[in-house]
Amino acid sequence: LSKAATAFVAASKSDNEMIAPVALKKAGLVYLEQGDKESAHRVFATIKKSFPQSQEASDIDKYIALTE
Repeated sequence: LSKAATAFVAASKSDNEMIAPVALKKAGLVYLEQGDKESAHRVFATIKKSFPQSQEASDIDKYIALTE
C-alpha cells in the first residue's frame, strides 16, 4: 500500500487539475488504511486549499475529520 500512496502523490503533481485532486484523495485513503493519519490529513488539506472547486473538495471535510 505504501507504494500505491507514493504513486498517487506523484500523480498529483500533474499539471492537470482534474487528475491531481483525484490522485491526492486516493493517496489520502491509502494513508488512512495504513493508519497514517498525519499524511492523510496533509493530502486532504491540500485538496481543500489547492483544489477548492474540485469534486473531491466538496466532501473533503468528512475525510479531514477522520484524521483528527
